[in-house]
Amino acid sequence: MAERAQQAEIESVHDVNRRTDRYQLLALLAGFTGLLIILCFAYALAERGHDWIAAGALGIGVSGIIATLVNAPFTRRLRPDEERTDKSAP
Repeated sequence: MAERAQQAEIESVHDVNRRTDRYQLLALLAGFTGLLIILCFAYALAERGHDWIAAGALGIGVSGIIATLVNAPFTRRLRPDEERTDKSAP
């Protein structure tokens, strides 16, 4: 019975990690797409002579993407049978 409970916990952790990986990949693709759109928008503005507006659009867009990446949690849950090498992490 304990082995089945441990196996269920391991499968649950695998499922959570798989979903987290998919979500992070989707977020990365969305961020990259957003960055391309911002770059095209800024280029179009710069071509039309609106240099300061283009610089503002780049600054706001890129700083938002950087802030999101800095604050993103890139942790994975451990299975019950795995040991954590970093004892200070939760």
